[in-house]
Amino acid sequence: MREKEQRVKSKVIERELVDVVTPGTVYNSDLILSPLQFYLAVIKRIDICPFSPTECIKEHHFSVLLYDASINKIKVTTFCDTFDYNVMGTIFVQNDIREIISEENIKFFDSKSISPIKEIEDVENIKDQIERMSYFSKKLKLGSEQECFRYLYYYFIKLKRDRILLNAEVLPLEENSTNMTLDGSTIKNMDILANNHDNTEECSLFKKINYCTSSFGQRKLKRWLLSPLTDIKLINERRERTKALTLHSNEVKEKFLQIGDIERLICKVTNMPRTLDLKKLLDALKHSLDLLKILVNIDHSFFKNEYFGIRLTEILCSFESLYKVEEEVTAISEDDPIHVLNKKFKTIQNSLNKYLERINEFYGLKGVYKSLNKDIFQIEVDTNCQVPEDFRMVSFTKNVKRYYTDELKRLVRTYSETEEKIFQAENSLLKRSLEFLLKDSMFFNELIDFLSTVDCYLSFNLFNNQKEFNEPEFTLDDQTITLKGLVHPTYLDFISNDFSSTPNYNINLVTGPNMGGKSTFLRAICLNIILAQMGLNVSCTEMKLPIFDKIFTRIGASDSLAKGESTFYIELSECSKILNTATSRSFVLLDELGRGTSTRDGEAIAKAVLDHLNKIGCVTFFSTHYHNLVQDYKNAEKFFVKAQIDKNDIIFLYKIDKGICYESYGLYVARLANIPESIINRANEIKKQLEK
Repeated sequence: MREKEQRVKSKVIERELVDVVTPGTVYNSDLILSPLQFYLAVIKRIDICPFSPTECIKEHHFSVLLYDASINKIKVTTFCDTFDYNVMGTIFVQNDIREIISEENIKFFDSKSISPIKEIEDVENIKDQIERMSYFSKKLKLGSEQECFRYLYYYFIKLKRDRILLNAEVLPLEENSTNMTLDGSTIKNMDILANNHDNTEECSLFKKINYCTSSFGQRKLKRWLLSPLTDIKLINERRERTKALTLHSNEVKEKFLQIGDIERLICKVTNMPRTLDLKKLLDALKHSLDLLKILVNIDHSFFKNEYFGIRLTEILCSFESLYKVEEEVTAISEDDPIHVLNKKFKTIQNSLNKYLERINEFYGLKGVYKSLNKDIFQIEVDTNCQVPEDFRMVSFTKNVKRYYTDELKRLVRTYSETEEKIFQAENSLLKRSLEFLLKDSMFFNELIDFLSTVDCYLSFNLFNNQKEFNEPEFTLDDQTITLKGLVHPTYLDFISNDFSSTPNYNINLVTGPNMGGKSTFLRAICLNIILAQMGLNVSCTEMKLPIFDKIFTRIGASDSLAKGESTFYIELSECSKILNTATSRSFVLLDELGRGTSTRDGEAIAKAVLDHLNKIGCVTFFSTHYHNLVQDYKNAEKFFVKAQIDKNDIIFLYKIDKGICYESYGLYVARLANIPESIINRANEIKKQLEK
């Protein structure tokens, strides 16, 4: 303070840059609209396979780090990828990546913000800093993964936020052997996270099943949706826990509404400490404790976990024995530095008041204190008033003059210094109280994981209560599927269908008119399989199915002009992925494979693909307009979608039946599309000639 007073006052107020926020690193929950995860991705290309350098035949090798700034968590993986970047594409479809950091200008999606890093300044210093962080060295075992973290750390140094990374939790971004694999194509084709119309959640499967009350519950539900279970015991376990919530669903939901997004709130107060947010966090923890007390009364061992309630009670009691949080944080102990400073501050205030009284009485003045900007406690007297020689005038007006004395200046200096120390102590007290409250970070991660799981079960319970949805049954002895009253789970008013496969064939061929409902029927089967293996009810009156390890779909394709890829190329690259990775326990859905090339080539490829899938033994649904292929193919069940012709009109019945539809009714669809009648008539003549 003394040094400050001796400086020449500057006319320009200096402002310091505190931190920088970018599209992928927003941490303030007040600025985040979506409850779902979003990431900054760090991508490191690897020249040689880190797992099997001499045997690996994959074209690309990568380490990828995903950082969620809103909850301060890192996910990392290293993988080998195919020529068409299938694994990388799936990562981008599964995760909302807002920003990319890479040593090269890799553009997987044009809409992403890319921050290339050619080289890191002072790389050795940063490397040494990270190596001293033993936690990250243990979690990031591969050199390429450590390099991803170095890029992230260097980027956060530039954002002036590198300290927050020291508390980040590192998790693997890997597939679990007990979970079903859904690749990027299936997630997009099936409208699982977003629809293909405007890329929003409307009419998506996630939107349909999402009854979560908390934001952190929704984030876990999304992860569950992207990785359905393959272990029947775990599926039944989910169902049991879901049912156990039935009698308590309303009070549990009410408590979740009061808790709010505690996961992001913890990250926010860690990044940007404020008393108001600390108070919100304490309230959220108290509501969490109330919820835990409700859960232990539920008749299931999962909810009767007393550990969280006991530990959270200990944390809150310990905190409240030391700190009190209202408009501001105060310390309970009188020995705390803040109380010592406040006592000193009051003493100085009293000294200032007594000094003014003494001056006025001794010199017969009527002075008062006047504070102007930083010049505080000036003695203000009338202009005509006579003052002692040791009074130094500081400022004046027409009617008054203001003075300092040496003794007053000393008191003012002590006052200002103490005031500054109190301000610093208050900030320190806020930080100390937060550090004390959140010092057991592992416990809070476990608590949030437990509560988010409970919220998912609550969502399951509310979803399953819909009358249109019923419990499926799993058949472990064969690959047959039985469906009664099947409808698309997001379009429940669609016409229902019954379907039953036989153990004799794993290939199911589906024919029928354009717009007849083949794709909707196939999508309905696929989505209900996902629901069943998540542990949810299905949109059927009855469903029997085996457990599938993977789902592959190839429905529709559009030319990718930007990449120079045609419809047919996309079809074949997606088909290649299926042929190389499907197992006898997989579910494969192919819609009109081979339509992007000549009829002969397309039909030949379609038959060869069917033969290969038949050898694998995976359950396959194959819709096609290759009627000769369907008629001649022996190793398959055959189904068709019904339609009726009424003069020049076609009536779609949207019902599935056994057999073959030998007519695609394309000319009738052309009439629905308002193609001129003269052209339709001419096309009909040509068709008859071709059929001779």
